[in-house]
Amino acid sequence: MTDVPHPNFDLEEQRVRIWRAIEEGEKFAAEQRKLTNEALKLGRDYRLAVWSFALSAVAAAGSVITVTIAALHAWR
Repeated sequence: MTDVPHPNFDLEEQRVRIWRAIEEGEKFAAEQRKLTNEALKLGRDYRLAVWSFALSAVAAAGSVITVTIAALHAWR
């Protein structure tokens, strides 16, 4: 029989590489969850800022109307 060279399979090395890959995958997934949560928070903050601006504009318009009505009554 001819001697066929077999690759040297070190089972312990393979096991370590597999566990390292699993750990890296878990770290990647955790980082993705963190970034997703941050993006959701920023989206929520953006929506709250829009509502805050809208309510401020309504309050400012109400103030202008109130001052205008008061000035008209005082002018008569």
